[in-house]
Amino acid sequence: MAVVFKGLGATAVAITAANALDSKKFLLRHEHMLSEAVREGLEEEMERDNRVCVMGEDVGRYGGSNKVTKGLAEKFGDLMVLDTPIAENS
Repeated sequence: MAVVFKGLGATAVAITAANALDSKKFLLRHEHMLSEAVREGLEEEMERDNRVCVMGEDVGRYGGSNKVTKGLAEKFGDLMVLDTPIAENS
């Protein structure tokens, strides 16, 4: 599968090895905003490996400033999507 990431005026294309090596399959192409592609990648990895977690300011229920993590706390729980404090000494 090829995924086109669009964001900040830049475009990047990523092709999975399975489709790149399989000459019988047609190249599938999805266009996403960069934030959507990051969210999709996080979700895929969190589904694949339960050791993957997200930590940061307002990434939990709020979904982050660009809504990159929106819905991940509801899907994976508060232990895998963890809000951290804004102050460094907290």
